[in-house]
Amino acid sequence: MEQRDNKHRERERIDAHARRTHRERRYLFRRPRPLQYFRGGVLIRDTTERTSQRLELFFDLTFVGLISVLAKECVRHPDGAGLAKYILTFLPAFMVWTYVREIMDSFWNDDLQQRMLILVVMAALVVYGNNATSVEQDRSEGPGRSTAVAAYLVATGTVGGVFLWYSFFVKAWRIQVRAHWVFAAVFMGLWIASIFVNVHQAAAIASVAICLEYCAWLYVYSPAFKNLMHLQYSSALSIEHELDRFNDFFTLVMGEFLFSSISGQPAGLGVHEGVGRAVLSLVIAFSFQLLYIGGSGCKKILHPIRKSAASAIAWLNLHIPLVMSLTLVGDASAELVSENVDVESGVRWIFCGGYTVAMLSLWALAYIDTSRDEPGEVWFPKDARIGGRLVSAIIVVFLPLTSQETLSSNKLLGIIAALSFGTFLWESVSSLDGPNGPAYQPRDEGSSPGMSTPPNAVAADPGKRAEMWAATLQWRGYPCFAEPGLYVPDRTHQRQLEPTTSNDDTEKQLVE
Repeated sequence: MEQRDNKHRERERIDAHARRTHRERRYLFRRPRPLQYFRGGVLIRDTTERTSQRLELFFDLTFVGLISVLAKECVRHPDGAGLAKYILTFLPAFMVWTYVREIMDSFWNDDLQQRMLILVVMAALVVYGNNATSVEQDRSEGPGRSTAVAAYLVATGTVGGVFLWYSFFVKAWRIQVRAHWVFAAVFMGLWIASIFVNVHQAAAIASVAICLEYCAWLYVYSPAFKNLMHLQYSSALSIEHELDRFNDFFTLVMGEFLFSSISGQPAGLGVHEGVGRAVLSLVIAFSFQLLYIGGSGCKKILHPIRKSAASAIAWLNLHIPLVMSLTLVGDASAELVSENVDVESGVRWIFCGGYTVAMLSLWALAYIDTSRDEPGEVWFPKDARIGGRLVSAIIVVFLPLTSQETLSSNKLLGIIAALSFGTFLWESVSSLDGPNGPAYQPRDEGSSPGMSTPPNAVAADPGKRAEMWAATLQWRGYPCFAEPGLYVPDRTHQRQLEPTTSNDDTEKQLVE
């Protein structure tokens, strides 16, 4: 046993040396290597700093464009059947995006093989998007459904083939990858069967296939499966890359939200009510973007991905209804922004229902953050800060019950924009320093955070010194809303070099 362990460790050392050696060299094809994995209970990861790659963003743009096409089709047919079609065509595309995201997160080396993989998957998604809007057609009526299913199988099969190929070189993922794609191959039979039945049976089969495929993916990469198979080497996530990737992806989704309100000039020319509606739509998108970026408003958190497998799965899954609903809201807002007097009732329901689902998803994402702040470090506790999201969601879901004569598109967008921006403002204010925050803690008058000694120029002038130490605040029942000295102008001359201290550390800290 000890001899085998030594052999494994020697193999890992050789692979680590090869990784460092070949990293800066250029090749068309590279050996697959995991960027992170678990060895026992220890996380082994590549030391290279990673961010979202340009090719990842390009692929995300393709996916966002695809789901926008699906959302437009739903808005054109704003009924239960149209919504069901949107959900059943969105989820397979999201599965493909998830598989590609996993490859980029765990094995990305940017060689020609991976670039061609992205090209093939993007081509399959383009074909899928062009045909998914006609999946309700039987084979006798047109090739829409069969072509969409074939494109989906090509995309998943291509990604699955690459995963299986990598499993011959990466033992940390081997059993999990092979188990996952054995399940996926079985479920492909359900997709093929959906081509040869009527639309209702096809919808039922597709629902089962999506559910089984997604559950299989979650299970084989879960701790339960790792324990069942007694895996000493197993898969791991790059948390920083995942967060960076989802942040960029959400920004692209919000960009598509705004594009829907601008494309085709739905507000018309000139400055009039239509332009006002477009601006209100912008306020809604702006608020969603900042609420997502702000998270729970805590200064220190334990992220759900780091907390447990259950919370990580919840965090990942909540992005599905969030993205799905915001894409619908963006395309429905284009109808509300347009100069048409009467908007179908179904469009209003899609807009308000999608808004509610999106806001509830944002609330849940913030709720599962584990705050590490001390009591009183932030003005209001987390539940009170994010409660505005719940209030906004509950109010908006009932707005379509009011007739258009009473609640026009102007008023509808105005109310929702006010709720969205008000929620953002409330979270911005309630997340300020509380009575136990650093700004209200007493400290020595001769010291300041990040400064060992006062600068000579300031120390020589008592007035300036008093102004500098005024940053120590007194709690008055509410936080300070502006930085002390915010509106004190700089009266020094740009052409005159001010004297500096001989303490280089102090000078550096002042510049910072």
